[in-house]
Amino acid sequence: MTPIKAGDEVRVFDYSRYHPSPEGGWAAVVVKVARKYATATYEVTDTDWNGKPRTSTRTVEFDISDGTERGGRSRWDLQVRTPAQAEQDKRRKLALAELREHGIEFRAGRERNFSLDQIEALAEVARTFTETEG
Repeated sequence: MTPIKAGDEVRVFDYSRYHPSPEGGWAAVVVKVARKYATATYEVTDTDWNGKPRTSTRTVEFDISDGTERGGRSRWDLQVRTPAQAEQDKRRKLALAELREHGIEFRAGRERNFSLDQIEALAEVARTFTETEG
């Protein structure tokens, strides 16, 4: 991650099947930065058992180097990204989706071996071909 300081805006993403984050993640504010970990707070609005909306404030402690939730061990844990990183992740996701439309898929996890620029360039090349041209 890029260097962060208290007061910076970050985005919190939850990839849980039951409580996924909204498109673009939850807006959070960094409240504390230490040597290895930082803490951010954010508000989540959901519905209670009666269907009424309720807002709760949550806190996440995350690793500054990669944005993973402290103690997280799987891809289902919270991920914290700066707005610029969130935009790059979105661009990567769109380029990979376009490649899949053209029948190009990476072996599981191998797309991380390629930079965003390389994936977007490959998607641009795939966009120029049609099935008849091959």
